[in-house]
Amino acid sequence: MSIAAGQAMAAEMAAVSSSRSEIWGSDRVWVRETSPTPAGYAYADAMDQKAGELLAQARQYTQAALKNHSETPQYYDYVGTFAFREKRYDLAVQAYEKAVALSPADIGFRYGLANAYSSQNDFFRYLPHVTAGRNLEQTSIGAQLLSAWQEMGRGNFAGADAMFTASLKIDPADARLSAYMGAVAEGRGNSAEALACFRTALALELARLKNMGIGAAGVKSEGPLKMADIGRAVALRMAVARLILPSDPGEAARHCSLNTDWEVRLTPSEMLPPFASALLPTANIPHKKTDGRRHVPRGGEVFRTNHAIAGMALYEAGKVQEAAEQFRRASHYGQVLLLAGASPNEKFDTVGWPSGADPAVAHECLMKVGDEAEARRWSTRPRGDQR
Repeated sequence: MSIAAGQAMAAEMAAVSSSRSEIWGSDRVWVRETSPTPAGYAYADAMDQKAGELLAQARQYTQAALKNHSETPQYYDYVGTFAFREKRYDLAVQAYEKAVALSPADIGFRYGLANAYSSQNDFFRYLPHVTAGRNLEQTSIGAQLLSAWQEMGRGNFAGADAMFTASLKIDPADARLSAYMGAVAEGRGNSAEALACFRTALALELARLKNMGIGAAGVKSEGPLKMADIGRAVALRMAVARLILPSDPGEAARHCSLNTDWEVRLTPSEMLPPFASALLPTANIPHKKTDGRRHVPRGGEVFRTNHAIAGMALYEAGKVQEAAEQFRRASHYGQVLLLAGASPNEKFDTVGWPSGADPAVAHECLMKVGDEAEARRWSTRPRGDQR
């Protein structure tokens, strides 16, 4: 915007504002005419430039996301959403079709594809996907759990309870339901109930994985192992380990070790994308010792947390050398993510997923084995830091 041009326009088209006051038997109107000042146009010009800068940054971020994408349904949902907003319905259809192919039980992807077909006036392709979405709503508890997740994030456990009641009538065998109920129980301070729920959820999830051909050692009969398959079980084992650590550190360490059996069979690329399949907000609801942060962790963040819990458990069990190795692996996990293709600008060593690991314990353990350099890495972290 040109300031001079704006001033010239103001001379010809003054902004007019009117106010009316009624007097007995008649109306009287005052009209005030004002023209924008040079300072006003200078401010508008600065805001226009700032908006252009922000738009350019947004385009850069979008292009970077598209360039560094992985073959995940979330990525194709992202592409489909933006294509739909731009009315590029052919591209939206292509993206949503891939999202549905990768995650056919996701209600949102089904409806996204149905809407894209509807915008093309393709009723016969629209109908199967909108029908599938409605069927999933009626036979799956995904919609109820999404609402419960939101209520838990707000700290409204009573609202989450209402969603659990509705979910129990639809699919009580869904492992996510027990996991969510455990998260709420823990948020309320009932660790015993939380542990029972998490153990139930873990048993259900391991049974589901067994039906898929995935055993405890991470052996899958067809194709490579995926975080999308095992993520929920990994997070549940960590939840169980964290809760039993004070009373049975040996058993807690065993759960972490079983997760490591899976970890070594994953490619580095599996560590980078967020894994929404876990969908366990145990780190996201208000706790006395957490900051209540809400984000979906990367696969690497989850396994780093697993090493942190393992270090705590092994140290409590008296296995100092093994514990020190786990703390080292937790501290340096950012290197794993960099090998997977993460941006060097992302500070993985300073952004973690809450684990309950106490930096003071890690520091003490590492000093006992003579690793002062690594101990210093932990000593710079404040107490309560849960990386």
